[in-house]
Amino acid sequence: MQNRLGESTEIRHERLSNIASLLEREHPDVVCLQEAFLGDYLFLRDRLEARASVFKPRDDGERLGEGNPVFLLNERWRLSGEQHFWLSRTPHQPSRSWGAMHRRIATVVRLQPEGEGSGMWLANVHLDHASHLARRKSLGLIRRRLARCQAEMEGEVVICGDFNMRPGALVSSGLLREFPTPEGRLYFQDAAHADAHQGTFATYAGWGPWKLFAARVDHCLLSPGLACQHYAVADPEWDGAWLSDHRIVVADIVANASS
Repeated sequence: MQNRLGESTEIRHERLSNIASLLEREHPDVVCLQEAFLGDYLFLRDRLEARASVFKPRDDGERLGEGNPVFLLNERWRLSGEQHFWLSRTPHQPSRSWGAMHRRIATVVRLQPEGEGSGMWLANVHLDHASHLARRKSLGLIRRRLARCQAEMEGEVVICGDFNMRPGALVSSGLLREFPTPEGRLYFQDAAHADAHQGTFATYAGWGPWKLFAARVDHCLLSPGLACQHYAVADPEWDGAWLSDHRIVVADIVANASS
């Protein structure tokens, strides 16, 4: 959603309300955002009338700093567990490592369908923008943590968020692959490669001169038992005004019939 420091409370609430209207127009089951503060999370939770939601700020784990909220908006899913960890050498406490400019946090939830069907793990992340090493190390930590989640409770896995990495960097990291790894490690496929998709243009659009750095850095990655039926990138525009410097990634995810 992109935080814009210096906004007045009135302007920020108007923008948040328009973000909520834009999300409601998409009718998603689950919404994952980045760069939200506690007040933003509470405002959107109430405005969206979320069935369930989770949030933890990165600076102190209580009230300070940005976080990656997850909102459940459809009765087809319920939240059956959550965990949060910092992308650092000490993931159990607010911290940063590997040259990261900011503390970064991963939010992981267990989603369980109402009625029949197996649950799945969903990780919402925002990797550091300044340190390549921090991004690589963070991906390794995220994969190990999600593999542990799978060992404790089986289910497919989705990772989404702002990776601050282009697809090629995700491939070279070993996280994004077209085929299983020889070691049998957890790996992922790019939802943007869905048969039914509406472009794979830049998800980061930038404000002003930052538009020069436009790139596809926001991703939705799926473990092999999942498939994306439809993928789209939508402009975050409402009443002629852009609400964020990142576009919206929309993915319709189903169980992979071939797995």
